Amino acid sequence: MVKLGFIKDADQSPPEHARVYIAPAPDGASPATEVRSWPNRDGEQLFEIAFIVPRGEKHLHAWVGFMAETLDRMGWDRWWIDTLSISQVLNRYIVDAVRQWGEAFWPLYQRDAVALIQVGLQREDFQNCAENWARQFPHVSVDDEYDFERITLELEAQAMEERAKRRFFGLHRLLHARNRTN
Repeated sequence: MVKLGFIKDADQSPPEHARVYIAPAPDGASPATEVRSWPNRDGEQLFEIAFIVPRGEKHLHAWVGFMAETLDRMGWDRWWIDTLSISQVLNRYIVDAVRQWGEAFWPLYQRDAVALIQVGLQREDFQNCAENWARQFPHVSVDDEYDFERITLELEAQAMEERAKRRFFGLHRLLHARNRTN
């Protein structure tokens, strides 16, 4: 079962999720991969894989199977897809490009995994894409546990609410103390 979640950008991705992105290959080159790794400032090892593929949507079916097979063979069960890179290689609007990629990719990728979709500013559109994939492919589901974009927004809202409460109670105490001295 593939569980889909969401991140707004790379900063929201947990370190155990590898970045997966698509890069354009020189004209006439066969699909290839490039794996990179480095430690972050907390000392955790980060990984990414670039699929270097021919540019243009007409080539999608020539490399999407290679991508699914490579991710499966590598055994990566936690990764996030750089949606902007798909758009740039397919040369299409980002949501249309990712929708097209997912319809070609998910039937081929069967590993038990958590895959995060980078949503940027198109959260609702990507949510709809993921829900459509879940309806189309029984091994794919959307899982709220991995919705890091929503979780982050909820935590930020809670923090703002707490700050507002503290400001109100601080002002209330100040006014109450002032009234006692009169």
